[in-house]
Amino acid sequence: MPITHPTLRLRPILTIFVAAFLTPMLAHAESSKELAVRGKRTWSAFECSTLAELAGNRELHEKLFMLGVEEGRAFLKAFKEGKIDPEDVRSEVPMIVLLSLGGPSDDFRLGRIFESARQGISESIYRNDGTQSDEEVRILAQRELDRRNCALLLRQ
Repeated sequence: MPITHPTLRLRPILTIFVAAFLTPMLAHAESSKELAVRGKRTWSAFECSTLAELAGNRELHEKLFMLGVEEGRAFLKAFKEGKIDPEDVRSEVPMIVLLSLGGPSDDFRLGRIFESARQGISESIYRNDGTQSDEEVRILAQRELDRRNCALLLRQ
């Protein structure tokens, strides 16, 4: 009978243990495309957040804003670390997000992205002559919020 070292008998047990606990974590790693989509979700969440605010839905506004911040931070981190393929960036991330990536910090960049989204939504809701009532703005914003299915962003 061959003599074996005690640690050699533990190797199969360790292999099973590591496989059982690391495989789900590795399987959950996001692909380059999934990380790029976070840039798109950032933009959409900030646009929808602005619509919710204009529609008078403070709770939805806050949830969508925080989603935009969370998605944006994850996107910016992956982008800086080079985890996103340039082709995925070109195909998934809105150009306005890419144009907002300059600045001293991620929070600064997110602020620029949010302001661009806010400005675009405001321009699409408000008339140039400023003759809309608050109720008209609320109705238009609610219609656009519904048309875009913004609440679905929170379900992913």
